[in-house]
Amino acid sequence: MPDVLFNQADFDQWISQQGLFRCFLVELDYLENGEVNTLYLANAPFQTKGTDTPAHEPYDDVLFSDLQISESMDEFFFGSTLTRRSSIQFLSTFFVDNLLDKAFTGQQVRIYLGDKSWPKARFKKVASWIAGSLEPDSHDYELPIRDASAPLDVKVCRTYTAGIAIGEYIPRCFGEVFNAEPVLISESNNGVYQANDGPLISLVVKDSGLAVNATIDLVLGTFALTTAPQGRITFDAVASLDTCQDITTTLLTASNLTAAVNAYDALPNYTLGGYINDARSRRDVIDICFISCGAAWKINNDNQLESILFNGLSGYGEKLLTEDDIEDLRVKRRILPAPMVTVNYRKNNTVQKDGLVGAAYSNVALRTALSKEWVPALAENNQVAVDFPENPNITINTWLTNELDAQELADNKALLASTLHLVWEMDVYGIALDFAIGEEIDTDFIPDLLGTAIVLKNDKNFTDGEATLEVWQ
Repeated sequence: MPDVLFNQADFDQWISQQGLFRCFLVELDYLENGEVNTLYLANAPFQTKGTDTPAHEPYDDVLFSDLQISESMDEFFFGSTLTRRSSIQFLSTFFVDNLLDKAFTGQQVRIYLGDKSWPKARFKKVASWIAGSLEPDSHDYELPIRDASAPLDVKVCRTYTAGIAIGEYIPRCFGEVFNAEPVLISESNNGVYQANDGPLISLVVKDSGLAVNATIDLVLGTFALTTAPQGRITFDAVASLDTCQDITTTLLTASNLTAAVNAYDALPNYTLGGYINDARSRRDVIDICFISCGAAWKINNDNQLESILFNGLSGYGEKLLTEDDIEDLRVKRRILPAPMVTVNYRKNNTVQKDGLVGAAYSNVALRTALSKEWVPALAENNQVAVDFPENPNITINTWLTNELDAQELADNKALLASTLHLVWEMDVYGIALDFAIGEEIDTDFIPDLLGTAIVLKNDKNFTDGEATLEVWQ
């Protein structure tokens, strides 16, 4: 491979060296008269080579703030990761003047890191962000920035704009839905209800817990009662999109995002079912899908979704952290073993403790199911329950519908929670700037640590070449 191209091994060797100047390049897209233009900024004088793209492009030496990114994930390896980043501050000079009438909001911000003597092609792209609104900062500029998951902060459900349900959320079904309450959209005849904003595979209508006849439109996701309602109207339904991959892919597409190649390969193919009729966002739904698989997710530097599935240390770390890379090592917190892990599944969307009729009341199993919000799958750590009964239990609410899937998830998380774990915090240099959350790293050469560890948090300061790291063991 030609020397001028980016090479991860070369980059790792360079970044592991302390005391080097870290040059970062910032490309800010903005709209002017409907046309996309780009502002090229740096924290040092820089110009691209003739072989770069773009060629012979000067980057104005106007950046004066540190470039910082903080990434973290839940210590039980669930749901979305959290990302916080510094705003971009730069000088107002004749090179970058008169910008306040330009449209930056929602445009791309690309960050590259490397040595100022390199061609741009050798730099590593460390982030792709979304710009906020450019603001004046005295005589200079400040640009708030968001990560590329920002388009997921959109409500899943639309709202009715007319009729008796105006202002209410139009419900959405995913997979197998149990005992949900529809929205009354018309009072004509005996009432017309909506169960889903779109097609359904099957639909069973219930009154007071008992199945009743109805005129069902599976294409529209609606039904009309054939007799007057006697009590609470609910339904059971089956909709398409019943796996984490299917649901997430659909929501990413709606946000003009994609998943990385093989992003879902490690995830269990559990069957999910969920019902929404509130303000939950696409991000919220992706969270519950990944939580239901015992996994976490993040948006990578190419603005693509990646998954993190962790069920225990493998003993192999691809990247090496040594004692020379660390200034200070300390125990940040303990994660106590849990006596019991409960995975709640097959959510009852409408808890009915009374008002049931017919077989819904006389059938004890059905009456019990309708009176409880969840069915629990339990996994007990027997010795922990004996030695540390006062330790907190772990409860996980999911969209799982199958008992075997829920039990497998409970068993996996109980195994992780069967012993005491420590979260170590350390101030590190160089190579740690390139550690990704969820990555297993080699810590065998660090006293007090085990052979490998999982990165839970990485607060990176690219300007100073330093980071504060949290790892789980």
